[in-house]
Amino acid sequence: MEFLMEVVKAVGGGIIAAVITLAVNGRRLSKDAERAACTLSIQLTDVFERYALECAKIPSEHASNGRDNPYDYSGIVGLPLVPELPVDDAGWRALDAALAIDARTFGTRRKQSGDVINGIAEYGDAEDAESEIEKEAAILGDAAWRLASRFRTRYKLGVTHVEWDVPHHFEQEFARFERNMAENVAYAAEMWNSFDGVDSD
Repeated sequence: MEFLMEVVKAVGGGIIAAVITLAVNGRRLSKDAERAACTLSIQLTDVFERYALECAKIPSEHASNGRDNPYDYSGIVGLPLVPELPVDDAGWRALDAALAIDARTFGTRRKQSGDVINGIAEYGDAEDAESEIEKEAAILGDAAWRLASRFRTRYKLGVTHVEWDVPHHFEQEFARFERNMAENVAYAAEMWNSFDGVDSD
């Protein structure tokens, strides 16, 4: 009987030790994964904040370039290229899934914006293309900045040290697009009414 009790104690002690070892190893792996994700997120935050800044500069660059005629495309600044993402397998595996997906698919958003601009440029003039580039740049830049902010929040990276209030800039850009759209609609309605008046005579 005593022998049996010793066996039970030994087995029980072994199980407890194994459970403790698994718990310690699991905690260590979890910390390692979080560290890898944090390291990658620092790089990705920089990537997407830089991209947002490149997008935000486009309207001022357009403003400094003169145009000889409506079909002079020489001064038009294109959208920034798809940002190059860091190569870090361990980091990508450990990264928050939603953030990883949005970072990985950002290139698709950039391609869609490029397709929209190409469509406008095919049937419009340089001013149309320039306006659409600025609109798509604001959309992409705002998305990139928001993504970087999500990385900062999720991995406790603190606030950005960029002095320019980038989110406010994009808010102003979206407001400008809405005003332009309203003006275009009002102008089209005015032209339609004037034609309608001519026909009625």
